[in-house]
Amino acid sequence: EVSIEKDLTSDLQSSASDQLSDDQATEINTKLERLREQWDEAGAKAAQRRRLLDDMLQDSRHLEEQRVDIERFLAQWTAECDRRPEATASVERIERQLQAHKKLQEEAESFQSKVDDFNDHADRMAEVYSQDDLSSLKDSVSQVNAGWTSLLSRLSARQKSLQNSLNTVHRFQSDLRELTLWSTKVEVVLKRYDEMTAAATASPSSLDADGDQLRDLHKAFTDLQAEIDAHQHVYDSVSGTGAQIVHSMQQQHEITAQEEDGVSLQKCLEDMNHRWTRLKAKSVEIRGRLEANAEQWNQLLETLEDLTRWTTERETEIERQQPVGGDVHSIRQQHLDHQAIRTQLEEKRSSVEQSLET
Repeated sequence: EVSIEKDLTSDLQSSASDQLSDDQATEINTKLERLREQWDEAGAKAAQRRRLLDDMLQDSRHLEEQRVDIERFLAQWTAECDRRPEATASVERIERQLQAHKKLQEEAESFQSKVDDFNDHADRMAEVYSQDDLSSLKDSVSQVNAGWTSLLSRLSARQKSLQNSLNTVHRFQSDLRELTLWSTKVEVVLKRYDEMTAAATASPSSLDADGDQLRDLHKAFTDLQAEIDAHQHVYDSVSGTGAQIVHSMQQQHEITAQEEDGVSLQKCLEDMNHRWTRLKAKSVEIRGRLEANAEQWNQLLETLEDLTRWTTERETEIERQQPVGGDVHSIRQQHLDHQAIRTQLEEKRSSVEQSLET
């Protein structure tokens, strides 16, 4: 339009020179000259604007190519993250998952430079074309950066999840192994205590006469019971963590090998629970025997003390009856007293013999 209007001005100037007087032509030419200068200035601005728009179009096309490339990468790796299985209960599998995830992160990090170039290009356009409406450009940049940030967050979260799973499985396997070894050792000790307390119940004479062996056995068992109680939280932790791992594995049905791991781990936990239950039951049984034996021993000691005290009293009584002899009445009384003591001895015989046998 500027070019057409400029040509029209030239035509008017030619017509004025041919048809008007010199003064009129001069005035018209002066006005037309000013008009031509204005048209030249407008034409220059229009040309400058066109060059700017051409540059903007080229930059926009380049930015769009970058955006499409990044969006394609984001879609590809988002789908890849969705396909990645959750952590398993196998240390070897989790380590392989971590290795694969590390490669995925390295590829994402290598792509970071393209995202940076995209943002740099968008920033330059915002600076160069600041007088134009760039709202659509800003929306596009925000969408790309939000998608990129989301992908990086997912990668970071999965890295932490896999590492936490690996640490949990390592700790679980270590605690399970230690608990199994400890249970084996305690089962051996409990078996020995079981045999000793069973023998003591069947034959109290199997313990030493002054009860030291029973007291030592009771103290040793008390210490063992305290150790068992102290391991209750270890058992609870192993059992709870194992149940969580099995539940997590049961939610992932697409991996046959993982299902096999889940079955194996479930059986291991059931064996551990059975051993722990049996260990606690045996501990309660042994404690009951020890308490019963201690009560029986205390009763025996009381009986022996009573018999000893009674015997001492009778000996003192007999010594008071010395010397034997005197008149008929004294001898008769001594005989009666002696008969009474003998009667008491016969009454105590069964209690003494039973105590001696015990």
